[in-house]
Amino acid sequence: MRDGFISAYLISKEKSAANTRTQRSIILYDSETKSLSEIIADAENKNIDILVGPLLKKRVKVINQLEPSLPTLTLNYLE
Repeated sequence: MRDGFISAYLISKEKSAANTRTQRSIILYDSETKSLSEIIADAENKNIDILVGPLLKKRVKVINQLEPSLPTLTLNYLE
């Protein structure tokens, strides 16, 4: 998932290289080394536009309970 996301980002970045106003950054967080609440707090402090992930169902459940204020696209679903 991560590799495909970054590949699409790099291709998009190459296509929009002439227009620096449309270039975006990607920040990667490792939910194995940071808690989801820490990740959400950091993303909110950095004014991240959207949070993508997590993939694992148990973490989707946790992030759903945390109710982040930023838009979140989980990569799995709840039962």
